[in-house]
Amino acid sequence: MNGTLHRLPVPSTNQLTAYFPQPKRGAEALDGFGLLTLFAGVLVYDPWSAYERYQCLHAFCHAHHLRERSASAERSPSQPWATDYDPLLYQANAVVGEAQDQDLETLPARNVEHL
Repeated sequence: MNGTLHRLPVPSTNQLTAYFPQPKRGAEALDGFGLLTLFAGVLVYDPWSAYERYQCLHAFCHAHHLRERSASAERSPSQPWATDYDPLLYQANAVVGEAQDQDLETLPARNVEHL
């Protein structure tokens, strides 16, 4: 931005997205736009420790789990287990999506037991 490096935190919901270019990285950048200090929902993000400071529920982004395991398998071919769980994670993602489509707040016990 104007010849300088900026980060772009992009907090979003299913209805809104906020773009806040920040010249800093880490907690200072996340605090710079002020939304996360007020956030009370489930914060889904990549495994970056700067997010851990916020007083809300935390969850790692599913896509990041898949990418990290794929990278582990590529770096260490002797660790084939790294991608063995991919079908399970894709299935879990589909089951959660179906539950959300039905406006369920939790997964039915039968789905949890199956997974």
